[in-house]
Amino acid sequence: MKRFALAAAAAASALLQPCTPASARPGVPLLPAAYRGSWDVSHAACGRAGETRLTVTAAELRFHESLGRIVRVVREGPRRVALLVLYEGEGERWRARQRLRLSPDGARLTISGGGPATTRLRCRPEGVR
Repeated sequence: MKRFALAAAAAASALLQPCTPASARPGVPLLPAAYRGSWDVSHAACGRAGETRLTVTAAELRFHESLGRIVRVVREGPRRVALLVLYEGEGERWRARQRLRLSPDGARLTISGGGPATTRLRCRPEGVR
């Protein structure tokens, strides 16, 4: 009975561990899937290359001329995370603490920290109207 209880506890503990894809690098925090994708200031801007595009992956924030490597992810609520990001771009490097907040429908992403908050719209995948 004791052996069964230990096995059940170990199985339950494994279920509570964060899921990471096989391609993830060990020790790299993963941003939840709901935040990932391409974001821009308008749907019209999504249809063309531009300086306002933001591409969010599991481990990076990619802006026009800078790349941010996510060092820490803390969930602050169902649609809000706090990030520690190491940026590199235009010959400089810097660290930023930022918050990402998704709208209830997941169509808007608001980024705050280190300046005025900005909101971007989720770009639709090509061919989707």
